[in-house]
Amino acid sequence: MRSAIPVPNPAPPETRRRTSPAPLDEHGRGLVLVDALADRWEVLDRQPPGTTVRAEVDVPYWSALFRPPAVR
Repeated sequence: MRSAIPVPNPAPPETRRRTSPAPLDEHGRGLVLVDALADRWEVLDRQPPGTTVRAEVDVPYWSALFRPPAVR
């Protein structure tokens, strides 16, 4: 499964914080969650200023979910 999420963030990528949020912080866990759940992910710059986070999750037997049922 592949997902792409646009993130409006005017700060250039090299100046963004890359630290873990404090326990009571309301923001800052997005990439922590993506890293924990995704098998592959990347951050792309986009215009207008911001980024797009693209993530892929391997789902076992995904194609089997969309196969027509066997005829008996």
